[in-house]
Amino acid sequence: MPNLASIVRTLGALGVFSAFSALTVVLSVANCTKNTSEGSAVCAYDPSLVPTELLATHCASSGCHTPTAQAGGLDLLSPGVASRLVGVPATCLGQVLVVPGEPSRSYVLQKVTDAQPMCGARMPSNGSTLDASDLACLTAWIQGLSDTLPDGSAGDAAGDAGCPSGSAACGGACVDTSTDNGNCGSCGNVCGSGSSCAASACACSGSLTSCGGSCVDLGSDVADCGACGHACASGQTCSGGTCNAGGCPTGLTNCGGSCVDTKTDPTDCGACGHACTGGEACAASVCGCSGGLTNCSGSCLNTSTDPTNCGTCGHACTGGEACAAGVCACSAGQTLCGGSCVTTATDPANCGTCGHACAAGATCSGGTCGCPTGQLTCSGICVDPTDNPLDCGACGHACAASQVCSGSVCGACGSGTTVCNNFCVDTATTPTDCGSCSNSCLPGESCVAGACVCPAGRTTCSGECVDLANDDENCGACGHACATGDMCVASACVSCTIGTPVQLSTDVQPIFTASCLGSGCHSGPLFQHMLLSAGATYASAVGAKSQYKACPTDFIVDPGNMALSTMVTALTGSGGCAAVAPAMPRSQAPLTTAEIATIRHWICEGAPNN
Repeated sequence: MPNLASIVRTLGALGVFSAFSALTVVLSVANCTKNTSEGSAVCAYDPSLVPTELLATHCASSGCHTPTAQAGGLDLLSPGVASRLVGVPATCLGQVLVVPGEPSRSYVLQKVTDAQPMCGARMPSNGSTLDASDLACLTAWIQGLSDTLPDGSAGDAAGDAGCPSGSAACGGACVDTSTDNGNCGSCGNVCGSGSSCAASACACSGSLTSCGGSCVDLGSDVADCGACGHACASGQTCSGGTCNAGGCPTGLTNCGGSCVDTKTDPTDCGACGHACTGGEACAASVCGCSGGLTNCSGSCLNTSTDPTNCGTCGHACTGGEACAAGVCACSAGQTLCGGSCVTTATDPANCGTCGHACAAGATCSGGTCGCPTGQLTCSGICVDPTDNPLDCGACGHACAASQVCSGSVCGACGSGTTVCNNFCVDTATTPTDCGSCSNSCLPGESCVAGACVCPAGRTTCSGECVDLANDDENCGACGHACATGDMCVASACVSCTIGTPVQLSTDVQPIFTASCLGSGCHSGPLFQHMLLSAGATYASAVGAKSQYKACPTDFIVDPGNMALSTMVTALTGSGGCAAVAPAMPRSQAPLTTAEIATIRHWICEGAPNN
């Protein structure tokens, strides 16, 4: 059984936990009687929305990681965020921003979880921290990228998992969409008779011409005789691009009014109506591939370069290999290791040679493993001696339980503070260590005198801080829900029809425009699932399914039903499965009580498009 200290060092070196956090995890797992699932965080929405729900709102605000500012050279707002993160080296000592399928090796996660990351300060830089739900979403998003980018390369091949480089997954098979006649340019795009796929586009073969989407022979086609659309009269035939009243010349056959040479005509090869398919040509009355191509499952392909039919039909290249001269091989500078093409000069799992893995936290450069600058190799693990309580200043020099490691020196915390996860914290005021280490307050609660309390004007109901004056599920008292058609106003349930009807265009939309569209939020291509710009709000929100994973049956706006409208709980920060802390909007000042009441009143009235 491995030494406990080694386990702690390993977890600490992964970049997600400090050494003391790792120790807490190990001890929790070792305690078989403890319910480790209690209080576990879950992602509140579909993890695939992390680029818009999390990165765009938390990291691209205040002019940080925007297309123009690009703090640290990183744009987290424009489309294609994954391609700028996956497999991309960080500015910090050779770390990788996102390693697909491996959150623990992804530096992005370390930057938002570790109070003292390997380089720089914890993100976001505005002093706020991501809540447990957001971290769960980010972790799930990175984990899910393993199917999107199987070989660790950046891209958007969500449906191409496992296919060789240069091919795509169509109908469960890997195909080369640049040459496949059944999937030309994209899956399902079939090239018609007489055409073949080249450079991802269907083109007419030989002397045929495209007329109305079909490839025809202008010299013999009775409907396009001599030119597209020039049809011969009834009873006439087409020969040499001219309509004739008599029969076909010697050597040609009348096929539906067209005089064709069945020895070479791809639409009537050998006999009228016998069309060649898959890009085949007609020669001596027989359909077949030309130009050195081979018929593989009905398509004429170049087996010298086709990665799905390399050398022979059905022989597919794997692991990122390319096909050259009919042989599958990795690209220059790469080696096939465990079925995947890797760069042994930089791959920490295959450093220098296949199977030679670097220690946790170490990087691979020039085919050699090494710890980042400033770190030491302790028991085969890279550690930072400046803040590692197990190896403080030197390998094996462990601080006492009552001490922290700071600047490579063990020291006691000052008066009024306690050691929690190798940090001196004031358990009287710290929400994540309230009263004792790792005792986190609920969303919306503050830590006062070592106890978690709701802010002034809010009450704890079923584990949430709610406003009894305006909460439709807890109106005036916990558990007192207003009936359908009523809303909570001043702690009392009143009819939605009371007062002047609310207008979407003049009352609600101005609130969205002023508070919800800043920093690119809820507008443009990144927020197609919920646009709140003028003219788009109604179609995008009313009756639209919620994107929150915890609310699979709810709607963004459910007309007349605020309990199932995730917009209400997102704006108030409490009262439902979409409750978030802090409440939306995150990049701008929170809405006033009056503004939220206006939106609630509009939904309660049935959310009319007025």
